[in-house]
Amino acid sequence: MRRKRKSLVCVFFPMLDAFIQGIEERFTEEAFELVCAMQNLFCLSAGDQQIALICSLSEMDLDNLRAEMQLLMSRTSNESVNNMTV
Repeated sequence: MRRKRKSLVCVFFPMLDAFIQGIEERFTEEAFELVCAMQNLFCLSAGDQQIALICSLSEMDLDNLRAEMQLLMSRTSNESVNNMTV
């Protein structure tokens, strides 16, 4: 019984603690917001706050990213119109 308890204290609990801490680090609120922002960026539906978050964590200029998104949105809308007329 003593050996089992020592195993729990020395091995299992530290592993469990490291596992839980890893989950907490991986799924922080900031990380979740960044994942949502990236998803919206790729769907071309990111708002100003999400674009600012992405730019703050990268070396991208806010105005340049907005301009690129506008170009992509106009291109995809033009492709949709062209596909409808074909």
